[in-house]
Amino acid sequence: MAFDLENPPIDAPFSLTRWLAKLKEFFKAFYTVVNVTSTYTVNSSAHYVRANATSGAFTVTLPSASLNIGRKIIIKKIDASANAVTVGIMGSDTIEGSTSVSLAAQWDKVIVIGGTSGSWERL
Repeated sequence: MAFDLENPPIDAPFSLTRWLAKLKEFFKAFYTVVNVTSTYTVNSSAHYVRANATSGAFTVTLPSASLNIGRKIIIKKIDASANAVTVGIMGSDTIEGSTSVSLAAQWDKVIVIGGTSGSWERL
């Protein structure tokens, strides 16, 4: 179903609540939020990973870059603990030449996009 954001449906009876619920459902397919507290490999539907390392340090592993060219993924550390969240890669992939990125402080984040084959690029 296509949505025109400037001209919402006006079919009677119009329900703004129903239309907004459908709009939210439509966009959810493009931007899924995942909350994690332990080691996690980003799956095909996750776009924003909220990492809580209160219970201990762990790694969030990015999927294969060559299968995700153009895909944007955000990983953010949301807790204030001293435990780091490491963003790692699969196989021989890199994040701009590195094999990992450490998120040590609360609200630290990395935003990456699948670039050339085998490379995640930071935005």
